[in-house]
Amino acid sequence: MLVDLNAETLAQARTKVEKISKHVTSVMTDVSADGAPAKIVAASKALGGRVDCLINNAGIMSYTDSRTITDDDRMIKITLRRQSAS
Repeated sequence: MLVDLNAETLAQARTKVEKISKHVTSVMTDVSADGAPAKIVAASKALGGRVDCLINNAGIMSYTDSRTITDDDRMIKITLRRQSAS
């Protein structure tokens, strides 16, 4: 399962993985979006029926003042906020 916000980067990664295994799928989505976890899990389950291992490699850096940061900050949404995938 490959996930990226950039369609071109996602297609390039998928092409590379498909050279190793045909068991690959991809989802273009913004991982900070509220519906993203459910969308990713659904695509993963469609590929193999279950999720055996998850490696979350999403993260960004921000120089936002920590005294003014909120849950709506993009860095918080991507790096720290827990989202339910059902």
